[in-house]
Amino acid sequence: MALFKRKPKRPPPSERPSLAVLLEQLPDFDEVALAKALAAIEPLRLYPKLKFDFKPDGDGVMHGHAEFDSHIVRIVGFDVPIPEAVVSKTIDTSAWQGEVREDMKSHGAHLLLFHEGGGKDVPERMIALYKLAAVLGGDKLRGVVHESGWTSVPRGIVGDFLKADELVMFREGLPPVIFFGFLPFRDEGETWYATKGCHIFGVPDLVVRGEGEANSEVMNLFHNIFLYMVRHKLIEAGHTMQFGHELFLKFEALPESHEHYDYLKGADVTLLLKRITKEEINRS
Repeated sequence: MALFKRKPKRPPPSERPSLAVLLEQLPDFDEVALAKALAAIEPLRLYPKLKFDFKPDGDGVMHGHAEFDSHIVRIVGFDVPIPEAVVSKTIDTSAWQGEVREDMKSHGAHLLLFHEGGGKDVPERMIALYKLAAVLGGDKLRGVVHESGWTSVPRGIVGDFLKADELVMFREGLPPVIFFGFLPFRDEGETWYATKGCHIFGVPDLVVRGEGEANSEVMNLFHNIFLYMVRHKLIEAGHTMQFGHELFLKFEALPESHEHYDYLKGADVTLLLKRITKEEINRS
């Protein structure tokens, strides 16, 4: 992959990470046992401290607080499912099918995890939330919803965040669906692909028109561009990129006049990828 043009200044992320943890029901949390389980995943600089309580007016809303390593996470729990609008946005639009999808939709309660501070970077903050989700969910876990990424993650994958060797893969790969959303939009024979939630990492969301490729090919393209931006250089409108030996791309701001603008636009900057020839690559 080769990128040409100046290196732009990276803006701070416009939103802190958050997750919704889908549960069969709200459990009776054992703060000591939860702290021990969280500490057992991998070495921490700060031993976990967790605290939970219910509002005195008895409305059933649970409030909690967790500190571990350098992370500070606020927790709010509800003894009801997530709103149907969120289910439609994150579970119904996902690629998960059959029992996996129904397992997530069958939840009866949920926790909201808000990353309030700490963590060396956004990927580590997201990993901290997933680790906490896996520990808090325990045997009541049904999955996780990442609403800002328009995506959902089944409990089996969330449970992998309890395994130190799996954390290596998550840190190296930052895989789609878990860290950001990837969605195909189809209309009258056209297919458009878009990412969602990349703004949390301080990078643009991406949009491209499909030209007969498999979904997995476009996801791989987006994933590699996402990793490049997170780890190396930010891409802006006007930049061009060579991907492999034959694919050449130009990035433009998604125009408001685009007929699918409302569906494709991310929460912040969104770039439209256009295929160009080798001769059109910027070399300044």
